[in-house]
Amino acid sequence: MEFDINNDGGLPNLLYYPYAWTKSASIIFLDAPVGTGFSYARAPEGWPTSDSSSAEQSYQFLRKWLDEHIEYLPVQLFIGGDSYSGITVPLVTQKVLVGIQNNVKPRMNLKGYLVGSPRTDSIIDENSKIVFAHRMALISDELYASAKNSCNENYVNVDPSNTQCVTALAAIEHCVKDLFSHDILEPKCTFDSPQASEGGRRSLQEHPKDFILSPPKITEYWCRTFIYALSYMWANDVRVQDALHVRKGTVLDWKRCNGSLSYTKDVLSVVDVHRNLSKAGLQVLVDR
Repeated sequence: MEFDINNDGGLPNLLYYPYAWTKSASIIFLDAPVGTGFSYARAPEGWPTSDSSSAEQSYQFLRKWLDEHIEYLPVQLFIGGDSYSGITVPLVTQKVLVGIQNNVKPRMNLKGYLVGSPRTDSIIDENSKIVFAHRMALISDELYASAKNSCNENYVNVDPSNTQCVTALAAIEHCVKDLFSHDILEPKCTFDSPQASEGGRRSLQEHPKDFILSPPKITEYWCRTFIYALSYMWANDVRVQDALHVRKGTVLDWKRCNGSLSYTKDVLSVVDVHRNLSKAGLQVLVDR
């Protein structure tokens, strides 16, 4: 399904998407970690979580769900996620694999996993942005060489006293500041807000509910981030929540990105996890 942005008002319409994966697969969408989407904690002590604990919770959910729906046990199992889930997906997959090896019930029919634009390593991911900027000619050869030499090819947690490195990174940031970081070929969209910040413009991705919603009249200038605002309208509609059987009173304000999570990033790299999983004969799809 996809949103119809030509809706004149009220709840955004959904359009049929003929290439939906659900035509050929049964898909479980899990809101994780605790506090994302419509998920919630029943007690205060259940609110704080982390990479490792979230992976364990997702694994236990999968076990319990399959225990209650044993008819799905023969179905091929693929575990997937995108963006920051690139950390937790391989962790969950590894837990499933270990469970199979230890004959834990229910025995899952694990076939592989998939990650899209995944977070993988806190250092490698950040360092690669500078290399990417150079390869895409967003920064000059001279500026890249200056940063590479002065920063010793490490652009994370830079020593503030290394003025040459700090200066080079500031120049790089200036060169790319007007680009959409998720896709450099698309425009970086901002929209007028009734609750505008001092600069008069705010990020639609960060503050979707604060924006006046009116689809751009010129199709060529349509921005994918506009969907974030539409998704906020859709997910917070009472009729939608009733259809999804959301437990009333648990999530009063749905957010695409919940900045109030009590979350600890305790797994900084899953490179070794991927390396271990690559020996298990699983099918793997990595979509950049």
